[in-house]
Amino acid sequence: MDDPLIRFTDAKGRAMVMVPADIYDRLRALAMQALAAAPPPPVTAAIAAGKHPIAAWRAHRGLSQHALAAAAGVSRVWISRIEMGAGHGTATTRARIALALGVTVAMLEG
Repeated sequence: MDDPLIRFTDAKGRAMVMVPADIYDRLRALAMQALAAAPPPPVTAAIAAGKHPIAAWRAHRGLSQHALAAAAGVSRVWISRIEMGAGHGTATTRARIALALGVTVAMLEG
């Protein structure tokens, strides 16, 4: 199979690549999906500062532990234990919390 890319150097000496439009469109769509899936800066900063991802997302969504617990159908005690690192909850519990926060389970891994 021939390489569909065209490589060249521009007038400023930068290495450049030209790709067919269908490849560009697929790459752009993948990049947009990745950007949409990335946590917003306040969540990233809170996690970097040591906050549990569930606590960071919960604060970002403006939810109390009680509100998140009610939306996820789990006890507030479990939310608190998970956020403090004293428990993980079952896969079902984590899935319910992720759904209530509008994120993937992977985004809640700490």
